Amino acid sequence: MRGFDYKEVSKLLNCVRDGIFITDGEGNIVLVNKASAELSEYSEEQLIGRNVRDLINEGYFDENEVVSLKCIKSGKKESLIQKGKNNEHEITVTGVPFLENGKVELVVVTERDVADINQLEKELRENRKLLETYRTQLGQYKKQDRKLKNIIYDSKAMEETIAMCDKVASKDITVLIQGESGTGKEVIANYICDSSKRRDKPFIKVNCDAIPENLFESELFGYEKGAFTGASEKGKAGLFELADGGTLFLDEIGIMPLSLQGKILRVLQNKEIIRVGGNEYIPIDVRIIAATNTELRNAVKAGEFRLDLYYRLNVVPIVIPPLRERKEDIIPLAKHFLEIYNKEFDADLKIDKSGWASLHKYPWPGNVRELQNIIKRLVIISDDSEVTGAQIIEQLDNFDLNVADSMPLYNDLRTCVEEYEKNMIMSQMKIYKGSRELAEALGIDKSTLNRKIKKYGIKSVFLD
Repeated sequence: MRGFDYKEVSKLLNCVRDGIFITDGEGNIVLVNKASAELSEYSEEQLIGRNVRDLINEGYFDENEVVSLKCIKSGKKESLIQKGKNNEHEITVTGVPFLENGKVELVVVTERDVADINQLEKELRENRKLLETYRTQLGQYKKQDRKLKNIIYDSKAMEETIAMCDKVASKDITVLIQGESGTGKEVIANYICDSSKRRDKPFIKVNCDAIPENLFESELFGYEKGAFTGASEKGKAGLFELADGGTLFLDEIGIMPLSLQGKILRVLQNKEIIRVGGNEYIPIDVRIIAATNTELRNAVKAGEFRLDLYYRLNVVPIVIPPLRERKEDIIPLAKHFLEIYNKEFDADLKIDKSGWASLHKYPWPGNVRELQNIIKRLVIISDDSEVTGAQIIEQLDNFDLNVADSMPLYNDLRTCVEEYEKNMIMSQMKIYKGSRELAEALGIDKSTLNRKIKKYGIKSVFLD
């Protein structure tokens, strides 16, 4: 073609990773870049200036593998797969004819090793899988009820807790949420994230209690190619990387293995991680909200939790009081759950005055989660349109509400167990006729029961 400088074009095409092979409309080879020569058995000098038909006759090429001749014949784009150098590789070959006045003037052939394509496809699948994981987690986050101010409470204690949340939410600092199981630590974490400047960024939740100890490090920090048996060939990003720019919620952090706590400390101090099997630190920008239902100070004393990590996490502690210490919240929470489950199960259940009184008296050892489950259960199983206090008590494992009302609260586990044991015996005495029958129901022998009755100073109503 006139005005076509093959030498200049050749310099440019030698920068291309794919093989480029160009013939004119007669099949004469006018250009072969270095990548194309590397894929075949022949050098540029052996090919340029020769006609592909002559090379076929001389045994250089198989006639069925010359895509340029197919393009010259059809005047259309043609593709095929052929063998590469030493028949070791398969090459995907695509020819595109350049027409002028209806006549093929040039055919541009591109070549690529199928192994490269397979690798790219594998990388694409890995990336899609990683993206899907992120979308799933993000989707779960979006589906949750995380509207601002959507925390049901009417107590002074919770008002103070929410006020503290409002103070720390806009400040990009680590937060430690403490409270018994079922008090709503995740709800508070949602609230803080929603009120922060990271509200539109990823919010990744990690239940430390649900991750096997041997997978902790790879799940949080990811791993490099070949880091361990069964590892993905491309490695994997961890949850810290997925949360980059956003918030990572570490629930039940007290369960975290001691061996991993030092790496969490490094994240908080240096804002960087290193993958399992890696040797380069990866900078990250993640806000950490941690939660625990245990007293971390006791874990520190027992040597189960690092003191330096405890201080790093406990920048601003937020304590959620148990439901028994904020009884003003029981009724509004119960009404909230009743509305939700009436709608979900197409019901119209109501609770009478005695029912509300029973709900208010019960100490709710399982906290808000237990209250939610009880209301859900009542909506599902109730045959009546209105439930009474007696019907609610049946769902509370025959707990004596009169005893529960006067039941003191202790922090010491042994004292709590003894007090519960005492109240269990007192409440069950009203049901059984004699000490032998009660002992059998409690799963202990009669002499053990009598010793406990004497130990706790319980006035026995039995004659035997």
